Amino acid sequence: MNMDISSSAQFTQHLESVGGDATALKNFSFVPANGDTVEDVALQLRTENISHGRPAGDQFTLHALAEILISTRDEKAPSLPPDRSQPGEYQLEIYLATGSGTRTRVPRMHLNDAKVWAQKRIDGAGASFGAIYFPTGGSDRRGTGSLVARYDQNVGWYE
Repeated sequence: MNMDISSSAQFTQHLESVGGDATALKNFSFVPANGDTVEDVALQLRTENISHGRPAGDQFTLHALAEILISTRDEKAPSLPPDRSQPGEYQLEIYLATGSGTRTRVPRMHLNDAKVWAQKRIDGAGASFGAIYFPTGGSDRRGTGSLVARYDQNVGWYE
């Protein structure tokens, strides 16, 4: 991910990487509310497609479009805390064998540096799995944001 562009622009790049086009956003009238998750928005977009006689849509494209809508909403929201998602900000989620896990902010850095930093924390926690996320709207809740890379002790990093 490019650290010099907004999160909505980064999600637009992701949309293009899964074969989507941001111009598709003009087909939707839905505006996400503050509590809406990416999954909520993707479902609403799918429903809107069907109600207008369009194909339901590919899940990867709908998910990427939802990320753009939520990120754009969050970038424009004056009520968000000043630590909301910024370009280049990553979060590490460590999955422990007990089924629990942790979520930690990764210092702003290049993704490759973030992976090195994260792997040290994963190994230090005695965990076998971890993931780096780009947060949406500054959220630090587990399982939120856009997945950037995964780590498996047996495989290494993969995207």
